[in-house]
Amino acid sequence: MQLTPIQQVILASRYGEFITTIQHLELARACATVDRRKVSEAMRGCARARLAGGILNKSLRATLETMSRSIFPDTSLVYLKNCLAKMETALEREFTRDGVDLNDAEEMMIAYEAAAETRPE
Repeated sequence: MQLTPIQQVILASRYGEFITTIQHLELARACATVDRRKVSEAMRGCARARLAGGILNKSLRATLETMSRSIFPDTSLVYLKNCLAKMETALEREFTRDGVDLNDAEEMMIAYEAAAETRPE
């Protein structure tokens, strides 16, 4: 999966585990399909493995816990992809508002880091 500049910024942030988790789940699904294994079992197993590896984001952790027990784990994957799309849209809107060129990932990272330093926690 080729990452867009916006996704590269998200990957470098504290929300990067969303992207890596989606990639792992898609890979588990693809491998199960090629190996002619049950896709839902492979995705549930992948969700359990990601949880065992330690997920920091509470929302992502809850989604993976649900996925690990779900009859239809694809539903959780769609939910995660929608969350990522919302992050991308919000970040793109923020960069556009601030006049950051969306094709320049380096400039985006500098702007992201500067914004992160000025935000109260």
